[in-house]
Amino acid sequence: MPQHPTLLKRLLLDRHWQTHHSFCREYVRAARYLHPDQTPVAPSRKQFGRWINGHLTRLPHPEHCQVLEAMFPRHSARRLFAPEPAPGVHTSSDAILESPPRREDQTTDRRDALRFGGTLTAGYLLDSLDSLHTEPARLHAALNTSTTTPDHIAALETTADDLGVRVIQANPPSTLIPEVLTEFRGVRMLLERRQRTADQVRLTRVAARLAIAMGNIVFDENDFPNAGRWYHAGQQAATEAGDQYLADMALGLLGYLPAYSGDPGAVLALIDPRLDQTKITPTPAVAFLWASKARAHATLGEKIAFRHAINRARRALDASPGHDSRYSAFTFPPGKLFFYQATGCARLGDVEGATEAADRALGLYDLTMTGDPALVRFDKATALAKAGELAEATQVASHALLDQYTYPGSSVLARAREFDALLGEPRTPAVRDWREILTTTVRPHARSAPNT
Repeated sequence: MPQHPTLLKRLLLDRHWQTHHSFCREYVRAARYLHPDQTPVAPSRKQFGRWINGHLTRLPHPEHCQVLEAMFPRHSARRLFAPEPAPGVHTSSDAILESPPRREDQTTDRRDALRFGGTLTAGYLLDSLDSLHTEPARLHAALNTSTTTPDHIAALETTADDLGVRVIQANPPSTLIPEVLTEFRGVRMLLERRQRTADQVRLTRVAARLAIAMGNIVFDENDFPNAGRWYHAGQQAATEAGDQYLADMALGLLGYLPAYSGDPGAVLALIDPRLDQTKITPTPAVAFLWASKARAHATLGEKIAFRHAINRARRALDASPGHDSRYSAFTFPPGKLFFYQATGCARLGDVEGATEAADRALGLYDLTMTGDPALVRFDKATALAKAGELAEATQVASHALLDQYTYPGSSVLARAREFDALLGEPRTPAVRDWREILTTTVRPHARSAPNT
């Protein structure tokens, strides 16, 4: 092949992946999905330079080509290493630079878009994935025209619980959208046929769990309006099923939306009416609401109110009989309580309290989770920065973003920017290195922050 700037170089510039470090991060992420049983090896800096500048005599090794085609699903490896198109030609990964795609190419593009975490709208899923992913569930529902079996309901409950765990571990979470949507539709169709009362209640509870799981996914994709719709649906279904625990969990998750939109007052307005009720049975979900309230007070600088609320959260969790210590979309185990405590202490400038709580949270968390461990590290980094330890603070923050399990969803990026704003203007090498990492940590097709 002749020497020339390649289309690959232009696509990397478009996505801000042009540095060797940022390219390798995305390369390794794609390679893990292709070959989960292998340890990915990214190209060397020298190889990277040859790739983007066209210093090639033939295509790279087929395994490299497979990963690159996964990173840019609409482009073959040969096209990626071809000359950069002339100015004025659209070069994003959504462009078709040669002939229109064949039918089999479109199928591959759809599969890869799901697999590699492009932001997917509900409309796209409904139009493009309906037949492929939901017809089996529709057939099952059609066969159960009036009733379903206890074994079938038990299987649905097990699936919903499993998805609650997987949704906080999938990287990116959007890979689970087709599966969650398929299960949700199947349950909804069964509910529309009105089952026996006890079965209807169990199915409604399954629907609530699936709605909460979907809310978590679209929240991570920064789609706050749709996240709110799914969380509301989960809360409504839980209430109808008489499951106060799930209804409280959905309420706490609804609090994410104003919390990550910079409106702690709206969090309090949402949660306080429930906590002001009398004779509330202590559950982990109630602890979640108190912890959310504590974080909101800390954001407002209200130290006494924060201490009161975080202590109420701890008492509620301690008094919860046999609480679930697993990490899922439906639980609030002790590690999460320490996480919320670390956040509040960091925002109030309690360096020692934030560091201690963050370390205890990390000691309890499953570190393969894609969000919370990174958020805890940002709490610790924030506390260190407020203590003037910028080098250590940026090191901890960098670890949060670069960890192989971290998915840069809406909450992670919001906390990263919050930490960055705290650093101000110092141009130390540590701060410069951190800001390069932050700048290059951008998800493909990421939406702008919502105006809510």
